Amino acid sequence: MAPAEEAGAGASAHYHPVVAVVVYARGIADALALGEATALFTPPAGLGVDALSTRLSDTWIYRRIHSHDESGVLHVEPDAGRVLSLCQLFKLWLPVAASDGPFRLFDPRKTVTVVIGEAAFENKRFDELLAIPLNSDDRIIILVEDGDMT
Repeated sequence: MAPAEEAGAGASAHYHPVVAVVVYARGIADALALGEATALFTPPAGLGVDALSTRLSDTWIYRRIHSHDESGVLHVEPDAGRVLSLCQLFKLWLPVAASDGPFRLFDPRKTVTVVIGEAAFENKRFDELLAIPLNSDDRIIILVEDGDMT
């Protein structure tokens, strides 16, 4: 792990955005009106937390973005002047995500809806999604349609 990815020394802030991916079987507008989510995915517990074990002790190394539980609450600790985004979160999350998880639905040819707080942004391409910053106390919900789910 590169030192720039480790939290702690050099971090200028510590804040807690919430991120979730919500999957709907039917069109997003219809699903929202009916309140029917088919699946909810949040970053797993211990994402961005690495164990370093020696004969004498266990040490935990926390990356700049990490989670402690499956609530969707992230701990974000950027260096001074650096903004972390969904791109850095997904780089951590993708390698540990289940094959039936939400990332199988992220197709660069399709768009998703992103809700940040009370504001909804429709028709976001995947590359636009990656650029969304993780700001203090944001609530970011990514709405993805899966026509194959019933």
